[in-house]
Amino acid sequence: FVHLFRELPKRSPSDDLTDLMPWNVEISEAE
Repeated sequence: FVHLFRELPKRSPSDDLTDLMPWNVEISEAE
């Protein structure tokens, strides 16, 4: 998911995942 942060540096790590892909929360816990 590092590429997500690099592509969207204007957004915060939390907001980025929450806004673009709320489902990432489940993966975040596993990761």
